[in-house]
Amino acid sequence: MELKRERELRGITLQEISDATKINIRYLRDLEEDRLENLPGSFFIKGIIRSFAKYIGLDENTILNSYYESELHREQSQEQEEKKEEEFQKTQYTLPIKVKRILYSISLFLALMAVLTLIYILVYQKPQGKQVEETPSTQTIQETEPVSPPETAILEEEKELILDLFFVMETWIQIYADGELIVNGLKLEGEKVQVIAKEELLIHTGNAGGFSVTLNNQTGIPFGKSGEVVRDTRITLENMETFIEQKEENISI
Repeated sequence: MELKRERELRGITLQEISDATKINIRYLRDLEEDRLENLPGSFFIKGIIRSFAKYIGLDENTILNSYYESELHREQSQEQEEKKEEEFQKTQYTLPIKVKRILYSISLFLALMAVLTLIYILVYQKPQGKQVEETPSTQTIQETEPVSPPETAILEEEKELILDLFFVMETWIQIYADGELIVNGLKLEGEKVQVIAKEELLIHTGNAGGFSVTLNNQTGIPFGKSGEVVRDTRITLENMETFIEQKEENISI
């Protein structure tokens, strides 16, 4: 997008843009250096690009179109790399069909021989020689210890956090489940997301009123107002009740 060259030609510093637009200077520097992976998400990237271009006197739509083209090229390159990796994996680890059939036939034959050998031993291998009738004095009395029944393991139902979101407008959001990033990016109106965690959920969003919340099949409270940026919303097994809408009981006299 050559934003840095255009800015320097006009003698404008990043600090001036940051002070005027209230955008963190670190985000402005990442935008100039095309380190878009360090920015919060495409929803915010478009806003930062518009503010940057407008301040230094460039056409906003032209700069945005340049951004869209670069993103499309980057996605296509990534898809090509993934396809190459998949083809390589197939050639490395996929056995020919004929070899698989041969191995399966050998395994089946060996299993059948093992079963037949066991049957032969049990049916035809009887003790030979004259049987001697045992008297009580010569009989060996074997005492067997009573076998106690196996203990029944009592499994407690494992608790978890089940978060369901329904998006009513375009919203950028990040959701971590037990420290692992599960959802990251822009969600459109009508999309649904479900995230399950054992201990903790951490949510960052650029539009706190852009979705409805259900927590463990119970209606949740809103995270904030429409367009409001809310970070570090932390839900745990201990505090989950504070994020569930409390129903008022109607008492009739």
